[in-house]
Amino acid sequence: MPARNAVSIGQGPVDVDIREVVRNRIATDPKLRGFKLRPDVCTEIETRLMEKADGMFRWAVCQLDALQACLDLPSLREALQSLPESLNEMYTRILRSIPEVHRARAIRILQFLTFAEHPLRLEGIVDAIAVDLEQIPAFESENRLLDPREIAGYCSGLTKFTTRREFKYREGVDKDTQLREHIYDLEHPDGGADEDADRYYEEVVELQLARASVNDYLVSNHVPEDFRDKLRHDIAHQAIADISVAYLMTAAHTPEGVDHTSSLPFLQYCAYSWMPHAAVAENVGKRCSPWVIRLFTAPEEFEYWAHLHRAQEYFAEDSATPLPLYYAARYGLQESVRILLKKGADVDAGGDNGHSGALVIACEKGHEGIVRLLLGKGARIFASLALQRACTYGNEAVVRLLLETGIMNGRALRDASLGGYEAIVRLLLEQGADVDERHDALLEASERGHEEIVRLLLVNADVDAYAGFVHALESACRGGHEAVVRLLLEKGARIDNSVALRLACYKSHEAVVRLLLLEGADVHATDVLHEACRGGNEAIVQLLLKGGANVNARSEYSWHPLIVASHRGCEAIVRLLLQEGADVDAQEGRAGDALEAASHGGHEDIVRLLLKEGAKVNEPRRYWGALQAASSSGCKDVVQLLILNGADVNAQGGHYGSALWAASDGGYEAVVALLLEKGADVHVKGRHDMNALHAASLEGHEAVVQLLLAKGADVNVQSGPWRNALRAASSEGHRAVVQLLLEAGADDVEDVDEYGNHDSALLTARENGDEAVVQVLQAARANGKGSVPCRNLYREPPKPTGETGGFWDDAVESV
Repeated sequence: MPARNAVSIGQGPVDVDIREVVRNRIATDPKLRGFKLRPDVCTEIETRLMEKADGMFRWAVCQLDALQACLDLPSLREALQSLPESLNEMYTRILRSIPEVHRARAIRILQFLTFAEHPLRLEGIVDAIAVDLEQIPAFESENRLLDPREIAGYCSGLTKFTTRREFKYREGVDKDTQLREHIYDLEHPDGGADEDADRYYEEVVELQLARASVNDYLVSNHVPEDFRDKLRHDIAHQAIADISVAYLMTAAHTPEGVDHTSSLPFLQYCAYSWMPHAAVAENVGKRCSPWVIRLFTAPEEFEYWAHLHRAQEYFAEDSATPLPLYYAARYGLQESVRILLKKGADVDAGGDNGHSGALVIACEKGHEGIVRLLLGKGARIFASLALQRACTYGNEAVVRLLLETGIMNGRALRDASLGGYEAIVRLLLEQGADVDERHDALLEASERGHEEIVRLLLVNADVDAYAGFVHALESACRGGHEAVVRLLLEKGARIDNSVALRLACYKSHEAVVRLLLLEGADVHATDVLHEACRGGNEAIVQLLLKGGANVNARSEYSWHPLIVASHRGCEAIVRLLLQEGADVDAQEGRAGDALEAASHGGHEDIVRLLLKEGAKVNEPRRYWGALQAASSSGCKDVVQLLILNGADVNAQGGHYGSALWAASDGGYEAVVALLLEKGADVHVKGRHDMNALHAASLEGHEAVVQLLLAKGADVNVQSGPWRNALRAASSEGHRAVVQLLLEAGADDVEDVDEYGNHDSALLTARENGDEAVVQVLQAARANGKGSVPCRNLYREPPKPTGETGGFWDDAVESV
């Protein structure tokens, strides 16, 4: 970098911070405060530390910690004259200053803080140092520190306390339920969640290394020799594994073991993390912990640990516990596997519910040494599945080992091709794997764009063979892999149907579309232009139109390209199709027309464009009508635009019967208000012979019900399968709407028709078991609300569909 572009940060700001910390500590630290009475001594401390700190903030802090031990001026000055020159020297002094009586526990603390899988809670590390591997039981709660924070004294200057907030699970309540409650409270802050936040979180204290430089030091060669061996990678991991397993085995025989979260705070770490530590010890140090073998060969303790471990896995609750050999193979405990086999473990024993034993899991995880051990002991029952798993996860060395044993699996080639493992595919082909068995290897490689694997397979594969309902060319087109498509075409793949081109168009793979057209794909084939419109790629649509595609072509499902583009909201494509002569009023069966499609989707700009091109806003349609479509989706701006262009607000017919009914059913208050303002008849009938008030009441849209009543809706009008609004609201348990209707004069609370049949809102609520609504209706009856004479309309009402998209949702999916 040129010097002119470099900015010197300097250590000036750091020195200022260090000086401030030194002054503050001298003034406030009880063990240093005595020197405050001597300003010259304070200046001497500050000057000496600043001279030696050289920008090392941590160094200065540690020296202040060391000076706390100085009781008089001579010892203070001696300490100031012998300050360490570097952080490493300082850390070495700290280690050597640890009393011999505390050294074993200090080493254990440093092992955990340096090599643990994740930071431990303070209570957990306190229990870890209380474990005595020479005793049975190895852990006694009375050996814990009386004050957990005293643990900092073992490695003073090397560790620190940190705090964080952690989600707190309540005892006796399902964890998923608690999480759902918390999420609900977060999403509904008005419910007072902030005031009760403490029930979800707790402050967690952790012990950690004071700084990253401490960690770097502890794994370096600067550590004193008497500490270095204990902090060696494999030794430390074995120590953590031994301590964890010993704690587990003790917990298995204590009442506290059932409720391990609060009573045994170290247990959760032990249950889920001892295996990685043991794996390092076994694979690096080539030694197996006697504690691990003791756990694997003690049925009661093993079952206890497996129960804890399985709680975090996808095992069926009623399934059998996997065997020790399975777990040892799964986590790469090669020495443990060797010992378990010597002790007579069944090499072919099945695992748990879909887990087919040690060989399969070892192949899946890629533990070559363990696979070799198991094969050497005659493992064969699940060997074919083991090969498939090894191919699925790309474990080449394991695949080679299995093939050397003569094992083969018909799906192995497919799984290796799917994963893109070229070397494994080559191995399988060299061993005689049938490339045309099931034909799916070529298909998977093509869809994922693994060009070199496709090239390998095509040496013997049938390029046009079908696997399921597609062949390789179609898969490659769907994935948009131009190079693979080109390769397949060079090898003679046929494009005599439209599927490949349609897939490329829908997935918006322009380069693939160009290639297929150059190779003779039929631009006039069914649905090609429709799929391009559905995909929303303007360039592809333009390419097809230039190639002669019919802009008014009928699709297989009676859709028109303009309708598809309008529904998808692709304004540029709509404009392009109109410029090419698309029929703006074309109607296609269930789909209606373009104006209807755009209105339902709320695409205001497209609606405006279609109207400008002459689309008929009140054209009779089979299912919808533009205004009804927009109303059913709550698109107020589109509704307003259509009304401004002459849409009839009281037009009846279609899927919902009327625009007001559609908006009321959906609960779109603003649209309902607009329609009423523009003259919509509040009593107009809609679906199931119901009016708008019935629809809004049935769906529980309180604001819409209130609006309709304010505009003169008759609360007691009789029609439809629910007969009136009160019964409709009662049938779905909408208490607030029921109350609103009663206040507006609804009086069909309890009724007996002309044939003596009980048919009322109260009966409906009782049948549904909705006590809240029943109480409201009973209170109304007590206040004199009765019934009105009516004809017998009782029949089993149809279940509300809750549709918002109606036929559009079905029609779009059918393309």
